[in-house]
Amino acid sequence: MVSKKETGAPELKETESVLLESQATDQTSESPAPAATPNNEEKLADKDASQPLTDPTSDSAEVSKSVAEQTPAPLPPTTPAPKPEPTSLTEDLNALSPQAREIADLGTKLYQDKRFFDAVIIFRRALKVAPDNLFVIAHVAIAKIQVGKITDARVGLEKVLLKKPKDLLVLTNLAIVYSRLKAYDKAIATLKQILEIDPQSAIAHHDMGVVLGKTGELKESEQYLLRSIALDPNYAKAHLNLASMYLQQTPPALDLARASYEKAKSLGCAADSKIESRLHSP
Repeated sequence: MVSKKETGAPELKETESVLLESQATDQTSESPAPAATPNNEEKLADKDASQPLTDPTSDSAEVSKSVAEQTPAPLPPTTPAPKPEPTSLTEDLNALSPQAREIADLGTKLYQDKRFFDAVIIFRRALKVAPDNLFVIAHVAIAKIQVGKITDARVGLEKVLLKKPKDLLVLTNLAIVYSRLKAYDKAIATLKQILEIDPQSAIAHHDMGVVLGKTGELKESEQYLLRSIALDPNYAKAHLNLASMYLQQTPPALDLARASYEKAKSLGCAADSKIESRLHSP
């Protein structure tokens, strides 16, 4: 058995955290929410906040088995089905007071601008105004994923899940949290729950493929990643992770990896030095 670390194969990467994009309504007042100010507990980091922190727990597990190098059989065409509502938290968003809604909208805007530290501070300010609002609790947690506070994020999301057990936004982010904490059994169970609710979710199939790849279940990982691409052929990250998965096989499926990598780049993925190094190594 050869570990991924020994072979230098690139790791599979899960989806980034997902946020409900709240829209400003007549509930918001004309004056802007107060600007966030640094304190001893948390400081605004405009210079660094434009990029999410790398989570040190995201390294993949050892590759435990090999997969024969062969061209995968084409998947059957999928029949579009009605999409379930992505979240029921919109009800909680609309229940906010004008003051809390204004602050929450600012937090959402900061998150969308990748100012994640600022977003955490602003969402926490909304939490002081509406301490029991599930939308705010969830979005504090989702923003914390991006600043590396994974355990805190887990606590918040699990709290919301008790009241919203089938909310896809909460479940999707909780699966990301479990994966980053290397709680792979919990991540897989959560993703299965998502797929029961939304069997046509390309993101959930992708994330399941990533988690299975991290546990060394490469054949199953391939199947889920291919299914994700069948559901969304332009899902660039799925093509990129498929390339990484092929390079983890023993021996590496270089032709399949190269084809998947080139497809990912054609869809807008940036060049990956680890993948390119493996593809061009003798």
